[in-house]
Amino acid sequence: ILSSSFAMDQGPTATANLFYTVHAPSNVAEKDPISINQSLPDTVRLEHFDVPATIEWIRKGGYTRVALQFPDALLGEAVPVSTDIEMALDGVQVFILADTSYRSCCVDEVAARHASCDAIVHYGDACLSALTQKIPVRYVLGRFSVDEKAFASAIAAANLTADPLVLLTDSQYAYAVVTLAASTSAAIERPVDACPLAATAYGEAVEGTGEGEKTSLGRILPQGFTDREAVQLIFVGSQDSALLPLWLLTHPQCNRILHYDPASTPGECTVTEPSSWRGLRRRLFMVEKVRDANTIGLVVGTVAVAGHREAVTRIRALAKSAGKKVYVISVGKVNVAKLANFSADVDTFVLLSCPFGVLLDTSSFDKPVVSLFEAEIALNDNKEWMAQAGWTSDYTQFVNDPTESVDRDTDDTPDVSLVSGRVRVRVREEEKEKKEGGGTVALWDAGNYFEARSWKGLDDSIATNDESEGSTAILEGRKGRAAGYENEKR
Repeated sequence: ILSSSFAMDQGPTATANLFYTVHAPSNVAEKDPISINQSLPDTVRLEHFDVPATIEWIRKGGYTRVALQFPDALLGEAVPVSTDIEMALDGVQVFILADTSYRSCCVDEVAARHASCDAIVHYGDACLSALTQKIPVRYVLGRFSVDEKAFASAIAAANLTADPLVLLTDSQYAYAVVTLAASTSAAIERPVDACPLAATAYGEAVEGTGEGEKTSLGRILPQGFTDREAVQLIFVGSQDSALLPLWLLTHPQCNRILHYDPASTPGECTVTEPSSWRGLRRRLFMVEKVRDANTIGLVVGTVAVAGHREAVTRIRALAKSAGKKVYVISVGKVNVAKLANFSADVDTFVLLSCPFGVLLDTSSFDKPVVSLFEAEIALNDNKEWMAQAGWTSDYTQFVNDPTESVDRDTDDTPDVSLVSGRVRVRVREEEKEKKEGGGTVALWDAGNYFEARSWKGLDDSIATNDESEGSTAILEGRKGRAAGYENEKR
């Protein structure tokens, strides 16, 4: 937790400070509209970060300890924004949250509780997931400019088909989704349905939607959207958006994409035909990998989304029913190196995360990494899915579904793997115990498991029993500090 008194020197003399560097972290994309080393003008900052409305929200709620959560790409503006808020409010302490334990799109409730905060303001892209706590949250998604006339002209010039049109935007353009849909509809003289944020008001925390409204990935779906066979999707956002690929897998009927990026290519519209069905077949392959696995590693990738405890309990129960072992793993932000430490003991990883945290490309990992949906289909006998519509990255949609297994004619159910072609026989844990006998006693040596490993750590091949053969002598090391050891010249 960084307090608001923390200051970042933007001048050229900052490089003289040993604890500060002008180089942005490697995980900050160079294409970000706002870099960590840039500073926005006051007028732009007030509008983009919605400072006046945030001040009014804090004053109206009577909050005294407010956490401001910034992603890495916006951290350079943390001090000016926090200063603007503190100067406008007497008796309000502001805390800056950075470097979250998991994903920056999730609200970091744990860090806020450490500072005893009574409210959180979340800046940047957000997954808009339901929270585990009732702490008040205000989402400030940002306001990137977009020329309505240029956008409408670009869509009108595109080669449109007769399929219905639906407009979807990244969170930074969500404030203009309704006006963009209206202007485009007037330009092409045909209806354009918008997918606004599923929130009571722009920037406020999601509190549900109206009666009969369906939501997906934090957006309200148009009436009859899920029943349409083919849809043309107009998407306003960046090329590397986290929302678009998840949306296409969730709604494969969007078979044509009209992509408009106001930041990089204003006035131009790119038309593509996504391979959503191919991606769904890839997810079906992951389902088979879970069924083939004997040991599952449940990686906890979030503790801020509602239902994560229930999800852990659910996967444990389903895995036990399927005769599989489960290890619950928490490593913070997931990467290849962290999961590689467990690859020798785990056949498949199941990642418990927010919708935006689902890994669609896991080719660089040693073992498959699947979402909770694939694990649900693989382990729950009540569920069937064959790469058709119905895939979701939001586990809250099924975490409370029944888990009772379908009755089987025999205890050991044969099944054929669609990946290896081998016959799988599932023996449930309770049946194993019955067959082995409750009073059976077996000798087990922990060293046997270690001996089965091909690599057992560093090998000291130098003889130590006979000094004549040469043993390793204990030598005195260097003394002092890294800034200057005693044996170094000054």
